[in-house]
Amino acid sequence: MVLSKIPIEPAKIKKENLDKKILRAAIIAELAAINIYEQIAALAVDENIKGFSWT
Repeated sequence: MVLSKIPIEPAKIKKENLDKKILRAAIIAELAAINIYEQIAALAVDENIKGFSWT
């Protein structure tokens, strides 16, 4: 999933569900970012970077 755009269409979401959808999108974006950081760290040559992990 590419999150360079908001993955929801606010106009199509009921007002009472909008905050839930916004928070869900934000959590998904954070998890995707952590995944990318870990993949990049695994490719690094420097052991200080390679050993980096969010877990």
